[in-house]
Amino acid sequence: MRYTVLRVDGDYLVLKAEDGSESLLARALCPEADDGDTVIHENFSYRVE
Repeated sequence: MRYTVLRVDGDYLVLKAEDGSESLLARALCPEADDGDTVIHENFSYRVE
């Protein structure tokens, strides 16, 4: 699944999915992500594209 980082909110990233839904992700799971980055979730892990 592909997400866009809308903003950093403390210890969380606010993500927007391709379908328009928003969710939170603990920053510890993807510490290198920043506003505007694309985050890929696959095989139970996250990476910045």
